[in-house]
Formats: sequence, structure tokens, C-alpha cells
Amino acid sequence: LSTVVVDLRRAEEAQDVTPETLSGALADTANWTQLSAQEDIANLGSRANLKQIYLLRGPDEQVELVILPVSGTGYGGPIEAMVAVADDMNTVAGITVLSHGETPGLGARITEPAWRQRFSGKRIADDTGAVRLTVARGGGSSEFEVDAITGATRTSTAMANMLQFWLGPQGYGPLLQAIRRGEF
Repeated sequence: LSTVVVDLRRAEEAQDVTPETLSGALADTANWTQLSAQEDIANLGSRANLKQIYLLRGPDEQVELVILPVSGTGYGGPIEAMVAVADDMNTVAGITVLSHGETPGLGARITEPAWRQRFSGKRIADDTGAVRLTVARGGGSSEFEVDAITGATRTSTAMANMLQFWLGPQGYGPLLQAIRRGEF
């Protein structure tokens, strides 16, 4: 497992920025992108252009798993999570929620293992490349859907928006494509 700082603008490893120097680099406003209201479905305001990710490589040095930090704004405030993406760069291997401010007994259920496990094996994008992974009310019946948490509509929507943002073109989407093509 290796730690890499990536430049999301170029979908490649960042030049001259290491995990140790990342916080200093992010103090520079030039390393941030302001998001328009249309782009900002995760309610971030701006996105760091440099992100620390984790790569698990197999014996042949092919990427077998990538772990990506994601964030967004839920009903009760910021949600921080990690998403693991399988070697095809289009299947969720797992998700964990690191921190949140969601309502206990409702939105806070995003931390429950039974709910998080529903993401495993779900496809991220369709054959056209459009991100379709979502949290659906009324049951997650397709290969892209996870059943929403009953009574936590805002939290479920926030999770869906956060994942669609970060796994899409404004987030890690171009990086996942580059890894899939063997460029990383």
C-alpha cells in the first residue's frame, strides 16, 4: 500500500508535493478550485486540487485497489469518508465514514456496517462513463443503487451527491480513467 499525492487538474501524481508537504501546499489558494453552484453538488464551495490517495499494487505492479478520501455536506454538517475502488476502477470495494454530524439514530446510520456494506460491488459509472452510483429511496435495485436510510432523506441525498461529485469529472473521475488505461 502506497501513499501518493495526486493533482486532480492533470489526473497524475503531483510534482514536488509529498504527503509531508501537502498541508503547506494546500495553504496556497492557487491549489484550490472554486466550484460553481452547478458543479458543487457536494456543497464544498471549493475543491483542493491536490489530494492524498492510497494505492494497493499487486505483484505485477498493477493497481488492485485505490482508496480515495471524499467529503461533502450532510444535514448536520461535514461528512468525511473514504471510498475503496476495485481494480476495474468502476466498482466500489468498500466505504467507511470517518466523521459526520448527522442526527443520531437517523442520518448517523451512515456509519453502520450493514448500510456501508451495501456499497460493495456497486458499479460507479455506466458504459458511457456517466457516474450513476447513487443512494435511492424505495430500494436500491440496480447495480448502481444503494437503498437510502429511512427517515434520513437529506443525509442519503448528501451521500449520493458526495459520491457522484468525487467519482465524477470534477473529482477523481479523470484519475480513475488514467489508472484504468494503465497510465498510473
